[in-house]
Amino acid sequence: MLGTLRERLIKEVTGNPDPYAEKKWTSNREALKVLPFAEKMVAAEPDAESRFRRACLCAIVGNIIEFNIPGHSFNFGELESLIEKAEKDLVVDDLSEAFDIAQRSSRILYLTDNAGEIALDTLTVKELKNIGASVAVAVKDNRLTMMRRWKTRYALKWIRLRTSWSL
Repeated sequence: MLGTLRERLIKEVTGNPDPYAEKKWTSNREALKVLPFAEKMVAAEPDAESRFRRACLCAIVGNIIEFNIPGHSFNFGELESLIEKAEKDLVVDDLSEAFDIAQRSSRILYLTDNAGEIALDTLTVKELKNIGASVAVAVKDNRLTMMRRWKTRYALKWIRLRTSWSL
């Protein structure tokens, strides 16, 4: 919430509609480099619940891709290591309950947030679809426009994963 308010204020004061555009592009590019590693980790899991869990852990790790937050530093070189140890570092574990809810759901609205982490969100979306849910993805703010402009394999992959439905 505070981050959103901060971004709106910066946009208003500077007149720049996307003051973090370069950082977002860097975040997306760097997260895409880690995506094949994360995909292998998810695929190596023995069953649907374990794959869902691993995908969610990857998406959780993606949430640390933040910039301009006082006291928070992040190094893209640490992403693979953080994904590997995510299970150990998890403090609140509601993933089993989330899996049970997802299994009983026919339609799921998946809300994305930050550039970069959205690449890792594709893993969770894929696993939700694999357990039979129709998944609609909603992108915060103007990031959908940013995604439409991408000329990378990520954009194509995201489009293949996306399933549309009306609320």
